[in-house]
Amino acid sequence: VSTANREFSELASLMMLFTPLSLFVLEQTWSEPLSLCLLCLWALYQTKRKPSSACIALSLLLATKQVSLVFLFFWGVLMRPRVKELLLTLALFCAILLPFFFWSPGDFIQDTILHHIRYQPPLYCLTINTLYKTYTHADLPGWSVLLPVAALLGLLAWRSPRCFAGPVHASQL
Repeated sequence: VSTANREFSELASLMMLFTPLSLFVLEQTWSEPLSLCLLCLWALYQTKRKPSSACIALSLLLATKQVSLVFLFFWGVLMRPRVKELLLTLALFCAILLPFFFWSPGDFIQDTILHHIRYQPPLYCLTINTLYKTYTHADLPGWSVLLPVAALLGLLAWRSPRCFAGPVHASQL
């Protein structure tokens, strides 16, 4: 068994085990199984040294869920892709999303961006904001969430390995 195949097998099983809520999500058949499959395809193509196929898998992953856009940051910082790979990924990402944008720009912006910015989690969620809101009857200020997240992203980008496993490791927030 080659080293690349062994690394990919270990990484794929670890991604399945340590992705938050992976078993619940698989049971409920949300879009996370598709995202995980695309992430595994990306890792497979990276180990097989097929950059075009990896870019296709990555662009599909990015277009599947807004949350996966953080993966693009880590891919760029940790792996330093060639400009051609970055442009191919972004071009395919835009080619997937632009038809939906042109179909109804207002709805697209509302459903993919504004909805997530304005979302208020219900009080039964297990979040720090819910705890804060229970006692103060107000939401956490935006900066109090953004600063720790930015610090965490910076720390993960600094401490993650500089190989194909780095973005996967770092984006498992």
